Amino acid sequence: MARGKHSLILRQGLISIYLALASLIISVSFYKYFYHYHLELPIGCDEFGYLYMAKAIDQGKVFQSPTSRPFDPGLINALKKTNFSLNDYMHVISPHAYHLDPATFKIINQYPPGTSLLLSLAPWQAAKRWSPSIFALFSLVFLVLAISLSEGRLSFFGSGLAVLIMTFLMMVDPFRSSFRDINSLAPTFGLLIGGGFFSKKSPAFHCSTWVYQRSFALRAPFSPCLFFYFKRIYFFLKISREY
Repeated sequence: MARGKHSLILRQGLISIYLALASLIISVSFYKYFYHYHLELPIGCDEFGYLYMAKAIDQGKVFQSPTSRPFDPGLINALKKTNFSLNDYMHVISPHAYHLDPATFKIINQYPPGTSLLLSLAPWQAAKRWSPSIFALFSLVFLVLAISLSEGRLSFFGSGLAVLIMTFLMMVDPFRSSFRDINSLAPTFGLLIGGGFFSKKSPAFHCSTWVYQRSFALRAPFSPCLFFYFKRIYFFLKISREY
């Protein structure tokens, strides 16, 4: 019995060492493979929005702009007194990736916080370059966890399968292309594939069960459509009737 327990501890230790080395190799590989896509300034709304929210999180201002905007209240109050409708100026006075919230009349970041929370783990100046590695490690951790729970144990097979999946994501499109810029899709690969192992293991893991509810909760911070857009869709439909 003691020998069997010692063998199990040794096996788990070897698997842990394997995963630690694999994590390091995957982190470096994703960095080397994609870093030349991330040497320039942020491109488009997604990169700008997620990076600046990461900076705001670093400063303890999760849903606020990290840049001081002292003239916003006076400008918005002045515009509200004009004959212009909100639709005429709401995008004009907002910086890239920000919107004027029609409910509060405050300038807010249009993106959900999940991707930026991951980016905030790295220094802000390096977050863009390290984003592929951060997203890959997040996916690897969730894949290992999902496969281990579906098998009932942490095994070399499950760990190797998780590493193989990450290698596939790095080398095959459309997955590969998602790591070339900062977006909310790349971090969810591990969540979605890991959720598939739960469904494969037991048909009972469907949308009415706690597994689906928790996987939904994990995906939600990365999904723009679940953040505040249901309310915004109604608002834009309403003001579009003016035209």
